[in-house]
Amino acid sequence: MGSPRGDSAVTRQSILAAARELFAARGADSVGVREIAAQTGVNHALVHRCFGAKNDIAAAIGSEPEPREAPSAHPDQTGGPEP
Repeated sequence: MGSPRGDSAVTRQSILAAARELFAARGADSVGVREIAAQTGVNHALVHRCFGAKNDIAAAIGSEPEPREAPSAHPDQTGGPEP
């Protein structure tokens, strides 16, 4: 994976994505900032600079909006008349 150093928003999103994946696989208590940094391809100091502590990463993940499901294209679920 390439290093996401250019854009700070991209870097933050890359760190969050790596943390989300690691937390889901092993639980937040079992994952360290250095592991998140390694998964992201950045130095752990950059993770601390972007977020502070691991708890701040977990809080950022927890405050993300829930993904929305795309509306179904099935005719009987659109609310319109059936053919």
